[in-house]
Amino acid sequence: MALLLILHIILAFVIPAAALVLWLLNLSSLRREPAARRFDWVQYLAYLAIAQLASGLLMIWGGLRPNEPLHAVYGTLTVVLLHFLGGLKPQSGWFYRTLTNPPPRVGMYLFWGLLLAFLLSGRALMTGLGFL
Repeated sequence: MALLLILHIILAFVIPAAALVLWLLNLSSLRREPAARRFDWVQYLAYLAIAQLASGLLMIWGGLRPNEPLHAVYGTLTVVLLHFLGGLKPQSGWFYRTLTNPPPRVGMYLFWGLLLAFLLSGRALMTGLGFL
């Protein structure tokens, strides 16, 4: 259980920092489309967030409850958002292919979505640390 807690805490600081770095790297996405590897990095970040969510669920099932129930809500929303952003990769993303009328430019969605992911993951971190 202690290993899960350490993993959860490490990822709690890595995910917001990585989301901020990716958001800053995608400032140019407002003017031109991002490279395909940017979507790959977002998908890798989503995998880290899924690992954090899994460790959190295992800790809950092990008896460790978060102080604030909103902590789990913010974390889950971050995971879902990052997963969908990673799927927006033009022509090959799983979410992009399922859209009946896909947008011609998805860079703007990636930019604003990463900002929201940073804010949500930061809020999840703050509620997990006990700051409301």
